[in-house]
Amino acid sequence: MARTTAGTDPTSFARSRTARRLALALAATSLLGACVLEEPPGPATVVVTVHPWPAGAPEPASVLDDSRALDLALTGDDPWTRVADLFAVEPLDATARDQERLPGTVDTLSERLTLEGFETGAFVSGDLFDETSGIFQGFLHLDESWLREGSGADGGPAGAALAAAQFVRLKIPRPLEDTAFAWVHLDLEGVADPRAVLEASLAELTTALAKDPRSVVALVDLDPTSPVARVAVRAAVDAASAAPTGRFAERLRAVMAASDAALLEDEDR
Repeated sequence: MARTTAGTDPTSFARSRTARRLALALAATSLLGACVLEEPPGPATVVVTVHPWPAGAPEPASVLDDSRALDLALTGDDPWTRVADLFAVEPLDATARDQERLPGTVDTLSERLTLEGFETGAFVSGDLFDETSGIFQGFLHLDESWLREGSGADGGPAGAALAAAQFVRLKIPRPLEDTAFAWVHLDLEGVADPRAVLEASLAELTTALAKDPRSVVALVDLDPTSPVARVAVRAAVDAASAAPTGRFAERLRAVMAASDAALLEDEDR
């Protein structure tokens, strides 16, 4: 079911250092809120991870309209490790990779964005991830109701994308409100027409983001057999130029900032 991650088992958000950092951030916000009105922290952003990639489907940059390819080196020979490597700010150590568990000491992109004021949400289909893996740390909202059990093979990924689109649509930046960062995992194993589900899911998400010209979408093929992940990024700027090197978390954050700045420049003209 959909819920916040606070108040779950000891490996969850509530017992991680994110909770301690968030408490400090909330305290600071409460002290300053009466006299400081801040703009939304940045563009609405969605990261879509896919496994397995539909057979016969073109590369991500051809599937995601108006996007650019972004070569990205990811460690690990399995989808779980590749997702963990996506969100970890620093490289994972051997223990985390071998145990498929993200320690609470690992700093993640979702933690950083939560502390900056983003509403962060994870919308996951399939059975690759669970709370004990630590992969959800830093996300304020967790929706794992789209596990294949009870939702049908096709309904799982499509349902996760629909839930994420609704979440993002509610958080499209308006004056003095938060904006959204969402991770959507599409488990296409056993789906009758995986390419159709992928394309429909992306259409749902990009439609939800259409009201925010700053918005950023990253589409990631988690194929563990490739040494370089196939990634496509759709933004108001060229992702490869805005963030030519670095880890995914660092590069995505740079693209978000550049997309935000590009819109402000257009408005000033």
